[in-house]
Amino acid sequence: MVQKVSLLNYLFYQNIWDSSTDSEKSILYDIAEDHIVNQRKSQEIEVLIRKGLVKKGQFLTLFNLSFTCFVRKNKLEVQAINHDLRSSNSLGWSRYNLPIKLLAASVIVFLIVINQEFLTSIQSILISAGAILTFAIRFFNVPSASGFFTKLSS
Repeated sequence: MVQKVSLLNYLFYQNIWDSSTDSEKSILYDIAEDHIVNQRKSQEIEVLIRKGLVKKGQFLTLFNLSFTCFVRKNKLEVQAINHDLRSSNSLGWSRYNLPIKLLAASVIVFLIVINQEFLTSIQSILISAGAILTFAIRFFNVPSASGFFTKLSS
């Protein structure tokens, strides 16, 4: 019965699907599949409820079972949409990557040029860390890499 209704309403459902945004398609699929939706998308969910595509009850459902079946058949398209949405969201910080690194490098150069004590304190820290590391290696008798390879060759 549901299959017959789905076939009769295919063009209607396709029109709804085509007029939906990628984010709305993703939400519709999540509701059709497992009724679990990210709560940060509450505004988009409210829009879908106002459009009559989603019903609110004990949990969110699509407006009828045949539309739910139609949406589930679009799994591959929704997976591609979700991949695109995730990649576009991750691009937000990548454009700030280079400016942040340049700013950090310029602050360090500024501190070194302006304040010679800063350079001296960094040198002291690095020298101390090297000495402590050398002492720890000898104290705990960690074999060196060259000693390891000479034992293998003999």
